[in-house]
Amino acid sequence: SLPPTWVLYFSLPTDVFLKRLESRELIEGRADDSEEIRKKRLDVYLSQTQPLVEFYRERGKLLEIDATPSIEK
Repeated sequence: SLPPTWVLYFSLPTDVFLKRLESRELIEGRADDSEEIRKKRLDVYLSQTQPLVEFYRERGKLLEIDATPSIEK
């Protein structure tokens, strides 16, 4: 039989997400992190990904990981 299926979800507050992308744009000069694209990414997440997060959470299949700490932590 197959092992139970889990979904890993790295949770991050919206303000931290946007700030990290803004910093990455400034540091790395990435065109794909512009303010317009950051907003679009957030819109896509809210409309397409967040409902899936709730779907798996309701079924007890979501393993939520706090993505707020730095990579080192």
